[in-house]
Parts: sequence; C-alpha cells; structure tokens
Amino acid sequence: MPSLIRKTINVTAFACIGFIAACASKPQLPDFKYTDEAISHARKSFRQSHKEILFLLMVDRDGKVVKSQIIDWKKDDLKRTNVEKFKRSTYNIEFKPAKDSEPDYRQLFYPMNVNSTFEWR
Repeated sequence: MPSLIRKTINVTAFACIGFIAACASKPQLPDFKYTDEAISHARKSFRQSHKEILFLLMVDRDGKVVKSQIIDWKKDDLKRTNVEKFKRSTYNIEFKPAKDSEPDYRQLFYPMNVNSTFEWR
C-alpha cells in the first residue's frame, strides 16, 4: 500500500512541475498604458459615433490580437453577456504586421459595430 501512495505522489508532483513549466514559458504581456484622459476622450468620441462596443486591443508584431479589454458599450442596445462574446471574437481580428521601427506590442482603441440582422425563411 505505501508503494501505491508513493507512486500517486510522484505522478502528482510530476504533473504540477509540468504545469508550472508550461505557465512559465508563456511570455508576460505588458499592461495597457493609456491615461485616464485618453480613455475619457475615446469614450466621448465613441458615444457620439454609431459604433456599439469600444475595445482596447493589444496587437503583437505579427498583427494578432493578444489582449482585449472592454472600455464601453451602448447599454441600451447590448447586454454585458453579449458584449463578452464579442470580446472573445476580437482575438480573431488581424492587423498588418509591425514595421521594424514599431514596438513589439501595439495598443489601439477599436470601436466595433454589431450586425444584428436576421434572415426569415
């Protein structure tokens, strides 16, 4: 019986070490760096537009979205749960690859329209 406990402990320890190694190998993304004034200005412009959701995106050198944050949305038109679904879709957006002179991670405000039309058959 003690040998079975020892094997279980060894397997558990091996699994934990593998999990820690996998987590440590992922690059740490920088925090978003925008001032409150810049966010306030983006919100004001967004409120005056016909867009429905405002995101803050972080894009890597390859043009892939690696981080997404909801800044604002038209609350009369959309529920929070639906906005979260659209947030997940922002990771499918691709931008032009970065030029050599650009930073590794670019940040931008991204206003989005939501197409909510239905086709009746």
